Amino acid sequence: MDLDKVRAKKSEYADYMGNTIKSVITECGTRFSGSQGEKEAALYLEKELAKYADETKVESFEVRPDSFYGWAPWSVSFILLSIAALFLMPIASIALLIAALVPMLSTFIMYRTTFDRFYKKQESHNVTAVRMPQGDVKRAVYFSGHLDAAKEWTLNFKFGGKFMTAAVVISFLSIVYVFAVALYSVIALPKAGLTFAGNIDMGLRLYLCFASLIFVPSIFSVYFLSHSKRVVDGANDNLSGCLLATSLFKALKDNGIEFKHTKIGVILTGSEETGLRGAMAWAKAHREECLAVPTEIFSFDTITELEHLSVNLKDLNNTVKTDRETGEKFMNAATALGVKCTYSGIPIGASDGAAFSKAGLKATSITAMNHDIPKYYHTRVDSAESINKNTLATVFEVVCEMMKEYE
Repeated sequence: MDLDKVRAKKSEYADYMGNTIKSVITECGTRFSGSQGEKEAALYLEKELAKYADETKVESFEVRPDSFYGWAPWSVSFILLSIAALFLMPIASIALLIAALVPMLSTFIMYRTTFDRFYKKQESHNVTAVRMPQGDVKRAVYFSGHLDAAKEWTLNFKFGGKFMTAAVVISFLSIVYVFAVALYSVIALPKAGLTFAGNIDMGLRLYLCFASLIFVPSIFSVYFLSHSKRVVDGANDNLSGCLLATSLFKALKDNGIEFKHTKIGVILTGSEETGLRGAMAWAKAHREECLAVPTEIFSFDTITELEHLSVNLKDLNNTVKTDRETGEKFMNAATALGVKCTYSGIPIGASDGAAFSKAGLKATSITAMNHDIPKYYHTRVDSAESINKNTLATVFEVVCEMMKEYE
């Protein structure tokens, strides 16, 4: 088994990745969760994987794509109403904040499906491909990427990632501030905060209420967090991850490399951008077979900026731990090749690695992007022309080196 020869062809496979990414974007159309374009991309890459795999499968699952960002107009409206209520009915302000927070925390922070039932049902698709070993299966390793692309983040495209991050952070701070002022008012005012009567210092209270208005512009801007119709190309996020996995299969086939007892798999998920729904569905459908033999999953997402190559020990807004032992295999391979790689986490958002990990599977996530939100992230800039072939080639080389661990 000569994986070093495969590593030497890293530029050739980076070219293959780039050409295939461009073809998917050109031929399949936009790939929002549950769309026809996403389905076309699944079928396109399943057909491509079939050239190099022993088995391929396309599995459909139900998704409610509009639910993931559905919290934004609801929560923003209720936060603004809570500020207005501060002046006359602070107890109502607290109730309005709770109404704003529940869908935000459940859907956007925890990625739960609590409110999915209120949105239109669509059909999304996952692709699975495997290369079987020569002998009995004693362990399995999967490489994952997601097929779908996001709707454009208007604030990032218009004003940049720092502005967008500041707007969201300030909006969260406004919730804390408004809640504190409302609670102070309710405690200090008689009649459960329903009137201005009483011995409270009215000047201080009015000052605190009017001060809350400084948050209004930032809160209002969140209405425009995601464009309602424009879907980005998603070349980096995340056709880069999909083709990194696919190119490994092609390389193994091209070079006649087979493993004795390790099953190699590719998972291409749908609807990652709307709450990791594809990875959740895949984990539910395949959990038992993954637990039957030692199985590890490497989730690749946005393989673009080599200087930010990371193994993420925490995922999903840094609330989910990934499997360190699995991540160390990639890190050790990178170190052996002199490729800079760091342990990190995903502070805002998530990768499919979080869904696999929450399902009790051994998984890690690998990213190569600046988490300060670069210009291309979830914007129209994320086109085929913006991919970084050097990064793709280098990470491909690291994966080839890592595969030595599996025999």
